[in-house]
Amino acid sequence: MSDCGFGNTFDKIDSFNEYSLMAQTEENLKAYLDWGFLNLGGFVNCTGLDTNLYQSQDTKAIHYETPQYATGRAWRTLHKSWVYESGINYDGNIPVSISGVKVNNTFLPAPTGSGNYAYKLDYNNGQIIFNKPIPTGSRVNIDHSYKKCQVYKSSSCNWWSEFKNAIYSNLPNEYSLQTPAIVIEPINTATMIPYQIGDRSFFINQDFLLYIFSDSAVERNNLADIIRLQKEKTIFSYDINKVIKDNVYILTYNGELNPSGLAYQSLITNNSYKYKNIFLYNVNLMGLESYSKKLFWCILRLTTQTIH
Repeated sequence: MSDCGFGNTFDKIDSFNEYSLMAQTEENLKAYLDWGFLNLGGFVNCTGLDTNLYQSQDTKAIHYETPQYATGRAWRTLHKSWVYESGINYDGNIPVSISGVKVNNTFLPAPTGSGNYAYKLDYNNGQIIFNKPIPTGSRVNIDHSYKKCQVYKSSSCNWWSEFKNAIYSNLPNEYSLQTPAIVIEPINTATMIPYQIGDRSFFINQDFLLYIFSDSAVERNNLADIIRLQKEKTIFSYDINKVIKDNVYILTYNGELNPSGLAYQSLITNNSYKYKNIFLYNVNLMGLESYSKKLFWCILRLTTQTIH
């Protein structure tokens, strides 16, 4: 029997708290962009932990004060978004797999360290969080790779609304955005078109804005062109509700590697977690902007299409 829409409960949704189609698409666009840029060589290897007598500045982590942790616990590298993805090889160049942290010439194997130097690694924020405070004058180094382009979901950026307003007026000094960066923002433009006769399936077209930021006009333009060239491409996706339920998301809530987590390529090819195919229906450039010749940005309007 065809689904004629009778009944007194909601269809096509299993729980009040589950991630909906819009959130699923936003999540998978971020994962797709992260994976795509990495496979174009969009990562920087920072090494020298064991060979540089004076310690490499690229591998150096500095102490910083934060209300969340006691003095001496939180340390961060110059760049965040450490690469945790595996299986990437661009022209023979492979991202560094973090093997450990060096504190005052003592090597402490990842992911936990040991004793007074036990720690946790926050891949998202490029942080080493020691379980106990260590002297703030310590030399802390970590071999790692970071993603050249940061990709954010606007729905999980508590700074995004204020930042977006500020770029059109007077950008305060306290804003520090590691560039290049892309922010994905769903907007209130969507259409539903019947898919086939006999059921209630629809083509759902949902628009997103992609804000691209860089300190170089050339780099901004290159990033925009890379994404524009993906027009009319179909990408696979994973069901974030099932991923969270089974605890196989690759990173934990605080940015640590999940020992039972599955990588992006595994999620989109595993029948247990596969979601709807996403068709990149249209991509339009909405303008090129700059802020005092220090911050260059543009906006792409991307239409995604799924069958639901």
